[in-house]
Amino acid sequence: MRYVIGIEIEAILPSFISEVCEVGFYGVNCEEECGRCKDDLCSDDDGHCLDGCQIWFIGDLCKEEIALPSLAGSHAFLKRMNESAVAITWNQDPGIPDKHAEYYGYTVAYAEGSGDFTDGPSVPHNVSIKNRIMIVANIQLDNDYRFEVRMYREMDGEKEYGLPSAPTRIESGSNHITDHTNVFAANWEMFSVGVCVFLIITAIVMIIVLRSRPKQGDSEQNKENVSTKDSFAQASVLPDNSAGQPAPVTEPSPYEPLETDKRRDLSDPYTALEGVYQEIDDGQLP
Repeated sequence: MRYVIGIEIEAILPSFISEVCEVGFYGVNCEEECGRCKDDLCSDDDGHCLDGCQIWFIGDLCKEEIALPSLAGSHAFLKRMNESAVAITWNQDPGIPDKHAEYYGYTVAYAEGSGDFTDGPSVPHNVSIKNRIMIVANIQLDNDYRFEVRMYREMDGEKEYGLPSAPTRIESGSNHITDHTNVFAANWEMFSVGVCVFLIITAIVMIIVLRSRPKQGDSEQNKENVSTKDSFAQASVLPDNSAGQPAPVTEPSPYEPLETDKRRDLSDPYTALEGVYQEIDDGQLP
């Protein structure tokens, strides 16, 4: 009897023993990959990290990354408030998920002249607004300054910066502000405007020239008007200065006049008969 029970226990036990997965995998047949767990240790059953997530990763399975932010291509705007303060305005990164907002922030950095940038005050990312404004004080009126906005991610006391915005410069003793990245864009914009103005003026001149040219139909009409005026000019004028009918145009006769060496005497019957004879066309004889 003991022998039979021992066989039954031995046959049942293997079905309750879970398979041990290699480090970094879990689940049925160990096909699921663990998230970014510290020391790559996760539960073989459900993949939960045993010692928490690595830095820059969150979530139940530590698979959500707090990505490194960037303000590359964006521009900050400056306005001098007084002799010692400048207001700087910029647009927040719209790609930050609301649930990750607590891990992001912005730092205003400034540099005097051509020196290195120094980090100034910082503010956290705010999901309820689009633009941020910060006042930077203790600015010397006689010095040149450059400003930029740097965006960072922060977790567990560590802060990492991404690419900053384009630097903006404010010159000493004036309110003149220059965005170095916009110099080429501004020049190109001026060139484009000049080309557009030139094309518009050229088009207007061409339209005026084309409209001033007489049309082909107008030319023919003008010719007819000239011919009509010539006909009226050839009309006879009556004694009472009233215009008469135009002089008739005599069509040339197809028959040439009979030429004789001496004048005919119509009273002479021979001469008259000779003239009649000479006017008969031989082709009409039977």
